[in-house]
This record gives sequence, C-alpha cells and structure tokens, in this order.
Amino acid sequence: MAEATSGRSISAKQIVVAVLVVVLVILAIVNADKVKIDLVFTTVTAPLFLVIVGSALIGWVVGRFMGRNRSD
Repeated sequence: MAEATSGRSISAKQIVVAVLVVVLVILAIVNADKVKIDLVFTTVTAPLFLVIVGSALIGWVVGRFMGRNRSD
C-alpha cells in the first residue's frame, strides 16, 4: 500500500542550511566571552561570536567584489 505524502520533501540544500544553523548556534553559545578590539582611534568590547561573524561577512563581501571574473 502506498503511503500518503504531503507533496513536500526535504532537499539536500535544506539539510545543509539546517546543519549550518545548528553549528552557528553552538558557535554563538561557546564564544560568548567579551573581547577587546583595538581600532585605529578607539577600543571597543564585543562578544567573540560577533567578531567572528563580522570578519566572515567582511571576507564574503571582499570576495564578492574582488572575486574572479566569471564571464570567461
């Protein structure tokens, strides 16, 4: 007998996103300590997790703008 399905299936992309969200939450919990960041004219304090995420975002933006030319 065939089982009834709702017509929705979980894709590999959804599984990868779910795993990355879990890793991100664990990273946030483990790295909640405050760190001192020395900027050019001032010093700020922020959670280590925000420093990691901010650095990753800056790297992503630089990579998007300075990446290889995909028209070839």
